[in-house]
Amino acid sequence: MTSAPPDNAVARPSLRLFGGAALFASDGTAVTGPVAQRHRLALLAILALAAPGGVQRERLTGLLWPERDKESARNLLRVALHAVRQAIGHDVVPTVGTEIRLDVDAMRIDVVEFEAALARGDAATAAQRYGGPLLDGMHLDQGTDAFEDWLAAERARLARSYELALEQLAEAAERAGELSDAAARWQALATARPTDARIARRAVEALVNAGDTAAAVALAREHTARVERELGVVADAALMQRAAARSDVGLASAALFSETTTRPAQSATLFVMPNVVEPVVAAHTHATPGPSPSLPSSGLRSGGGRMRALVGAFASVTIVFAGWSMRQEASVSRAAAPGSVAAPIVVAMLPVTAPAD
Repeated sequence: MTSAPPDNAVARPSLRLFGGAALFASDGTAVTGPVAQRHRLALLAILALAAPGGVQRERLTGLLWPERDKESARNLLRVALHAVRQAIGHDVVPTVGTEIRLDVDAMRIDVVEFEAALARGDAATAAQRYGGPLLDGMHLDQGTDAFEDWLAAERARLARSYELALEQLAEAAERAGELSDAAARWQALATARPTDARIARRAVEALVNAGDTAAAVALAREHTARVERELGVVADAALMQRAAARSDVGLASAALFSETTTRPAQSATLFVMPNVVEPVVAAHTHATPGPSPSLPSSGLRSGGGRMRALVGAFASVTIVFAGWSMRQEASVSRAAAPGSVAAPIVVAMLPVTAPAD
């Protein structure tokens, strides 16, 4: 695929295919009308990704109008080509023998610039050009399975190239000691691959190293929720432990996650964090609380009696809440089918150490 001319070249029409599809005139205004219809934009996308080569007419009609008979499909292709040539110029979409081609040097196309940047080893420019999944949100008529298959394959190929470029940039930034840039790259990669545990760990580590512990915890929580929702598994406990280790959330948050690769039987586990007012109830079978945190001693020694009373009251509320959880679990167990085994109830209370008077 040939590269597009540099940005400072004579103004040309531009075609955006990442994150959707849109055609723009030389002055930057969006082109509307017949050429902006889905089939015409899909035609341009197919030609752009085939450049510098061309595509046979039969291939185009089979992708775009498979439900039509041969003559109707050819006529629809002729109409589409006419609309495209009227909008961007006849020479931009030439016919060479039995092939239709797109002169990618005559216009700016984000996909072309993306692949050209990758070809010359410019990962930064490639990452900048990528604006989201190829033809995001585009669907043609029912029966266009061949087009959908083509689109899925091209979308996955380009997304993978983008992800490799991001990882290359993130690791280069880490080697250079550019922690903020590395964190931003890993965070972008985690957004692109939200259920990838390896990427999530690297992103959390980079954010912690860059000092953005709040973002690290948020990313760990989002990854965990996404994995549980979409894959039905519980995320790696080490992910939240690392994120919470240097944040105000506390190490107790890490107990909400399991290192198992499949979801265990559900049980009610109560976790009490000293710096969180409301207890957190999580579905988990085995809970291993982290180190026992201590309340800060500043300003507490003079009110030791009040502190002991407060801790006692807090513990009482916790016990009541745990008892309620057990009763709820017992009710669910009794309602289960005969012969079923109820999952165990685990109550883990992290101790709170109050300084002596």
